[in-house]
Amino acid sequence: IYVALATVLPEAVKRADGRSLLTLSDVFSRRLKRDSNPHLFSTLARQLPNALYQLTGKDVLRILSSLDAAGLADMLACRQVARKLLAELDELDSVDLADASAVFASQGYRNPELYSALARRAVDVKDSFDAPTVFRLLSGFSQNAVACDELLESFSTLLVSSKDQFTPHERHVVKQLVADADAPLKTLRESYRDET
Repeated sequence: IYVALATVLPEAVKRADGRSLLTLSDVFSRRLKRDSNPHLFSTLARQLPNALYQLTGKDVLRILSSLDAAGLADMLACRQVARKLLAELDELDSVDLADASAVFASQGYRNPELYSALARRAVDVKDSFDAPTVFRLLSGFSQNAVACDELLESFSTLLVSSKDQFTPHERHVVKQLVADADAPLKTLRESYRDET
């Protein structure tokens, strides 16, 4: 039924409001196979500017995540979502920040101003991060090759104490970020020195 609906929906999407876009992108990204209906998802992305004023930063982040899950990379949608997030940065919590970092990296959207703002906000709410969430945040910086010295310094204690919770791949990513950092990060460097 979802495949049949997806073929007729693009015309209706052109009149969709913000909440409808949010619901449609969420439902169809979970119900359709990845890359199976690019026309529907590109139509959803094209409608986003018309409904942006009806959505919060968290809403547009969910839409971008749904587009990403469906296999659509859209730089215009990324720019619009980035602007909205920058305007509402103080509303984002640790999970939102980690999701934003990861989805923009997955989309291939590299915006130093955005990543700098995400880092500042993450430092502001650093006490609400747990190990998996901070790794997700850092992995976005890593994938986009964006320096994150301030984050590594702020999360140094958590990264050292949570080292054993990370998979070998995750430890390798953290080790690489630490190796690339200009900040001293003595404790982190010592803790992750022997990782392969």
